[in-house]
Amino acid sequence: MNVAAFVMFAIDMRRARDGQWRIQESHLHCVTLAGGFAGAQLARSMFRHKTQKISFHMVFWLSAFVWAVIGGTAYADLEMSRNRNDIKKTAVACPASQLSRSA
Repeated sequence: MNVAAFVMFAIDMRRARDGQWRIQESHLHCVTLAGGFAGAQLARSMFRHKTQKISFHMVFWLSAFVWAVIGGTAYADLEMSRNRNDIKKTAVACPASQLSRSA
């Protein structure tokens, strides 16, 4: 998705420079929101494209925030799953009869 976003932003920049029909901003936002944030940001910085328009900035960074929340949530869920598995392994490795004797 990042490659697609990078290519779309590059094509849009070239079309803007040449005075041709442009890629709709909604399509650029969709590819960014679909997971192409890194590629889009790389293209924006390399080509200095879509860097002045405030409304574009707001939607662009909102999509980055959404992906950060999704990624953070997925990471937290993965860590919780690992912790649950570690607890289960510890419970299997240390039967309850041994716990009562050590106390």
